[in-house]
Amino acid sequence: FVIVCCVNIVCYCVLLCVIVCCVIIVCCCVLCYFCVLLCVVLILCVIVCYCVLLCVVLFLCVTVCCVIIVCCCVCRQFQGHTDGASCIDISHDGTKLWTGGLDNTVRSWDLREGRQLRQHDFTSQVHTHSSPDSPLSHTHYLFCNVCVLQIFSLGYCPTGEWLAVGMENSNVEVLHVTKPEKYQLHLHESCVLSLRFAHCGKWFVSTGKDNLLNAWRTPYGASIFQVNSSHWL
Repeated sequence: FVIVCCVNIVCYCVLLCVIVCCVIIVCCCVLCYFCVLLCVVLILCVIVCYCVLLCVVLFLCVTVCCVIIVCCCVCRQFQGHTDGASCIDISHDGTKLWTGGLDNTVRSWDLREGRQLRQHDFTSQVHTHSSPDSPLSHTHYLFCNVCVLQIFSLGYCPTGEWLAVGMENSNVEVLHVTKPEKYQLHLHESCVLSLRFAHCGKWFVSTGKDNLLNAWRTPYGASIFQVNSSHWL
């Protein structure tokens, strides 16, 4: 009986040890599973954070590059006029810029390279007259009146051949871009404030401080019609 009891006790002890071992193994497995799951979650979080950070850095780099490109392309300065520029126009294909300045010059620029292509000078007109009022009976004093041909407006023909320039002295001058050919038009009574060519380039209009709107044939300036805008008010 004692032997049987001892055997039973040993069996129970072995069984208990087995059960404890099984419980420990199961707990370890569960713990390992949660550890692995936690590690996977942490790795995924790190990957997501890295991707977000990379996207932010790329976005900032692209933004900075775009700003630099825009500043270089749009904010380009064209230096050449010795006085202020009073009017501009851009060619139909967007590759050339025309500027008229208070220095009595019209200049064309390459928009892509930023360099000056051509320059047209408008020489000032000098009018002279003499005065008989003199302390000496046979002496005449000579006086000079200088008329500065300031440029108020310009328009570039879409065909690329002609440029119309509106002057302060009420004249409209149409000049060939590459040839010395030139026409001078006289219908305005005051400075010419704006010029615009039709899309076809066969005619253009001009408006002035005299409230007149004139339509002209390109390039010789035959008058198509004239409207007094003051009658519209």
